[in-house]
Amino acid sequence: MERDGTWIGGSAVSERADGGHVSGDPDDDVTRRAVRRARQAITEHERTVPDFPKPGILFRDLTPVLADTEGFASIVTALTHGCSGVDLVAGIDARGFLVGGAVAQELGVGILAVRKGG
Repeated sequence: MERDGTWIGGSAVSERADGGHVSGDPDDDVTRRAVRRARQAITEHERTVPDFPKPGILFRDLTPVLADTEGFASIVTALTHGCSGVDLVAGIDARGFLVGGAVAQELGVGILAVRKGG
């Protein structure tokens, strides 16, 4: 899965309350290709905004990646391939609604739009 823009290897598994699980195998060919293409799209299209939202912060804007059809599709594939037993996808504010909506569509489930406080 992803943390701070870095792919973390290993199998992603989370337990559901009903005992089911969601798993994706980052070592299968489809996922590896999708992750490689997603990284490439992020590298090519990422926009860096210095001092946003406040001085000293280097904001990495991934919104331009959404305009790259193949790159965006690869991100969705990387996030969804091998997943099963998902009931709902939570998308957190703005881009989370966009990416979460695409992931939910691919998985054939609904999306829960979560807003940050403030």
